[in-house]
Amino acid sequence: MRKQTLTDVRTPSSWRAEWATLHDDGRLTVEGQSLSRGADFFEHEWAFTIAPADIPALVAMLRGADGDDPLALLETLFQAEARVDFRRLLDRHGVRFGFWSRVGD
Repeated sequence: MRKQTLTDVRTPSSWRAEWATLHDDGRLTVEGQSLSRGADFFEHEWAFTIAPADIPALVAMLRGADGDDPLALLETLFQAEARVDFRRLLDRHGVRFGFWSRVGD
């Protein structure tokens, strides 16, 4: 299993982190968590899962070539943009994925 931090943004009242993991079984996950303090405490967690068979489509979406490391390509994407709408990007390029999210306090 290999893991790559994609974002880690902290302010006095909030924190947002996203990371990608290439699992030993070949699937790739992009997970995130957002915490904020205001009048109330707010927490949001999410995860995208891309099956091994769909990773070549992800690499192509990220303008990579066969054999390129998807974690490095994702790191480049997330460093280049202040906020990545990953779901919209996957949808726009027809990359299949599973999705989970939770909002809590």
